[in-house]
Amino acid sequence: MKRHCLTYLVFLFSIGNCFSSFLSVADTSGLNKLFSTGFAAIYNFKFHLADSIAEELKEKFPMEEKTYLFIANSYWWKIRSGEDNANTRKQFMTALTSVEVLLDKKKRNELSYEDLFNYIHVYSYMARLELLDENYFNAFSYMNKCNMYLFTSFGKELSYEPFNLTTGLYNFYLVTGKQKYPPLIPFLMLLPSADKEMGIKYLKRCSESSDENLQTEGNYFLMIIYGESDINYPLSADYSEKLCKKYPLNLLYRYYHFSVLLQDEKKDDALVEYNQLYLSSIMNKELSSIQQKYFISLAQKDLEKYYIKHPSKESRN
Repeated sequence: MKRHCLTYLVFLFSIGNCFSSFLSVADTSGLNKLFSTGFAAIYNFKFHLADSIAEELKEKFPMEEKTYLFIANSYWWKIRSGEDNANTRKQFMTALTSVEVLLDKKKRNELSYEDLFNYIHVYSYMARLELLDENYFNAFSYMNKCNMYLFTSFGKELSYEPFNLTTGLYNFYLVTGKQKYPPLIPFLMLLPSADKEMGIKYLKRCSESSDENLQTEGNYFLMIIYGESDINYPLSADYSEKLCKKYPLNLLYRYYHFSVLLQDEKKDDALVEYNQLYLSSIMNKELSSIQQKYFISLAQKDLEKYYIKHPSKESRN
């Protein structure tokens, strides 16, 4: 139960499998253009291009939190795509620490909404990485730091659009956490109240946003929610299809689209998607051999489980 508690809470206070930093309204320096191009590269698994953009950001904008958030995001995607090793984790934490150092130079009473949002990112992902190594004490420490900024952001969603993402996730997963893990209820009762339907509403706002990164994150979490929590496979597939159309080379989105189709008993459609996943993996020269095999391996395991559950002449051949 200890591990379930930590797993749930870190997920609750994180921004999921990846995070983005969203574009400022006014920018004449070229930072936003680089940022937008860089995230498109990351989302399409063009990691060599993303690395070159990271170097350009460090050279031109060494004192910008966004520079290091971008770098951290790039390394997180590498970790999530199978390149999970000591060096990748070290680079990920180094980038997050750089953001923290820059934010800590600001006075507490002068923090902008964007600063609050960035603090939430930093501490939630530091906690999540610690959890991967089962360093529970460190994970709790980072979560406590995260809470201060997360709870301060509540009620400010109309003033700063990206707060719809963090508030939406909190509202949805706090309620479902109580339902999934009843022993956690006494602890969860100490946290600010939540409304599951409001959580969905906030996330749909993100999905409909004109900010491409925020829209992508909204679609991603709605895909996950309808594929794993409030099961509605066709709706989950709608969101995964949107993500695949926007970022056709993103192997995580493509794998999830395959997976949700298979769970919805649409085997033929799932196999078509599996072929796309396979081709996108082996033909992407910006991936390591580990990354090229990672999602293919996950999909093959899903197919094995499917055929065990649905034995047929076809599956035995």
